[in-house]
Amino acid sequence: MAAHTQIGGVSVDAFQWNGGQLGNYALPAWASALALQTPGDGTLDVPTFRGTFKASIGDWIARYSTGHIEIMSNTSFFSLYT
Repeated sequence: MAAHTQIGGVSVDAFQWNGGQLGNYALPAWASALALQTPGDGTLDVPTFRGTFKASIGDWIARYSTGHIEIMSNTSFFSLYT
C-alpha cells in the first residue's frame, strides 16, 4: 500500500475496501494484524480503539503514524489526500 500525504503534511497508510474476500487483498502489515471481519453483507468490520466500525464498499481504511485508524468515504479520502 502506498502512503498518502494530506494537504498540510499529515501522512497515512491506507487501502480501499472494494468488497469480496480479505484473501484477495494485498493488505499492509498493520491491517493484516487487525482482526478484520467480512460479515457477508459487502462491508468490512474494522476494529479500532473506539470500537468496531463498518467500512462500506469504496471506503478507505487509513492508519495514521500515531496508530489511529479511521474509515473514510472515497470522496472524503480524495478531498484530504493526494
